Amino acid sequence: PQDGSLQVALALALQAEGRHAEAEPVFRAALALRPADATIPLNLGVTLRALGRTAEAGPCFRRALDLRPDYPEALINLGAVALEAGSFVESETMQRRALALRPDSAEAHLGLGNVLMARGQPAQAAASYRTAIRLAPARLDARSNLHAALAKLKAWPEMLANAEAIRAAHPASAFGPFAAGDALLGLARFDDAIAAYRAAIALDPQQHTAWEGIGNAHRSLNRIDAAIAAYRQAVLTGPENHSA
Repeated sequence: PQDGSLQVALALALQAEGRHAEAEPVFRAALALRPADATIPLNLGVTLRALGRTAEAGPCFRRALDLRPDYPEALINLGAVALEAGSFVESETMQRRALALRPDSAEAHLGLGNVLMARGQPAQAAASYRTAIRLAPARLDARSNLHAALAKLKAWPEMLANAEAIRAAHPASAFGPFAAGDALLGLARFDDAIAAYRAAIALDPQQHTAWEGIGNAHRSLNRIDAAIAAYRQAVLTGPENHSA
């Protein structure tokens, strides 16, 4: 029980399995045994964020950074916490510091893209997401965030290509066909969009935004009854969907 390296190994194993509530006390025990190890407060912060305790995670990341001032992972996570708190300038500063230390970090490029999106800069955000994807092509979060940026830019052809890449890499995810539906809707390929949205619903019947997309496509084709039926289904599966 006094072997800090064993405590760290156990905590990391629990964290990797998503058993964060069990990992937390083990990380704390490890930190008491190895207070100078910057990786421990960093991973404790990751676990606290996973538990929804972001306010407690921030000080953990700051402690990791105090122990290792050139720690990119601590900067990336601090940037994410700052973004969640609405501190956009601090978040961007942290992500850019991380990139200065590790320019090949997909996580840092993704984090920078997220804060640029939050600051209303979709073109710059899209550039960051593209770099993250180049470094980690299979990352669904980077591709889904790129989708959101491209939607703001109305860059429909690239949006469609990105959606097809998602479908190829993540065939079980409903997001790929849903993203294709959005792109096809933007390209005025309304029947193709309906087919894509239906493919998303087949993978996830609770995809209320796909039902809304079907409604939008039918409305664009002046199929009013079909549009109303789709919007009703969207409201049924997603009562919080105000636009539906």
